[in-house]
Amino acid sequence: MANANLAAEHKKMEANSLESIRRADTYKAQVNELANQIKAKDAATASTRERTTSQESELERLKARVEFIKKEKEDWKRKALSNSSEEEEMLRSYALCSVCRNNFKDTVLKTCGHLFCMSCIDDRISNRMRKCPTCATSFDRKDSLSVHH
Repeated sequence: MANANLAAEHKKMEANSLESIRRADTYKAQVNELANQIKAKDAATASTRERTTSQESELERLKARVEFIKKEKEDWKRKALSNSSEEEEMLRSYALCSVCRNNFKDTVLKTCGHLFCMSCIDDRISNRMRKCPTCATSFDRKDSLSVHH
């Protein structure tokens, strides 16, 4: 009977041992699976971190480019404003009468084609200075023609 008790206890311990081995194998499989998941998550994290770093550097590059373009725009704007006054002055000199520099050119001399304001032409005719102020070609009242804008 003691032998039977020992045999029963031995079988019980063997069953417990097999159960423990089976549980240990299950735990090892779970540990391996979790380790693989950790490796996958670490790889994904590293990839995300690399992508984030790349995007941050791209963002910095684009910010620098935007800043450069803003400065360039301001430079061009400043240049345009300074040039516009020169251009305006040049255009104004073309449009104003070269004799009085007050009125717009509105009368052409048919003999030479030069343009002056009507008041300067009338003054020259009334003062008997009947030569073009630019080229000294003679003209008469009937040689002046009004130009329409």
